[in-house]
Amino acid sequence: MRGLTSVLLSFLLLGFVGCEKKDVLPEPAACGTLPTLEGIWRLRAYQKPSDGTSETDPDPKGRGVVLTFTEEGNAVRFEGHTVANTVSGGYQKSDSCRLEQGTFGGTKVAEPTEFSSRAWVAMNGAEAYGRTTDNLFIYFNSKSEVMIFDRQH
Repeated sequence: MRGLTSVLLSFLLLGFVGCEKKDVLPEPAACGTLPTLEGIWRLRAYQKPSDGTSETDPDPKGRGVVLTFTEEGNAVRFEGHTVANTVSGGYQKSDSCRLEQGTFGGTKVAEPTEFSSRAWVAMNGAEAYGRTTDNLFIYFNSKSEVMIFDRQH
C-alpha cells in the first residue's frame, strides 16, 4: 500500500510541475467558436503549436501591432499599424478557415524590434485562422506558427 501511495503522489507531483497556462489554439479547420476575423486586434505573441514555444510582445503597453479587420462576404480587409509603419491588405477566406492572400502593403520604415518586423512576413504569408471571443489566431509558415491577437475594446 505504501508503494502505491508513493506512485500516486509522484504522478500528482509531476502533474503539478508540468502544468503551465498555455493558449488553447483552435485548429485552423475548426475556425474556433466564431467564423469571422472582424474586430480590432492587438498582436500579443507568436507561437509554434508543435512545441508551445512563444515570443511575446516585448512592449505590451507600447504602440505594438494593432489591426482592424472588416469583412464583406468572403472578402476580408485589414488596416492598422506595426510599431513603425501603417499596413493594410486583404484576404479571401473560405468556409474551412483558409485564407488566400490578396494584397498586403504599407509604409516601409525599419521596424525597431524583431517582434514587429515579423508581422510583415506573417501577415503576408497567412494561410488560415481561428477565433474565440477574445482571441484571433492567424496561422502562417505552412501552419507551423501562429500569431495570437487579443481583442481590443
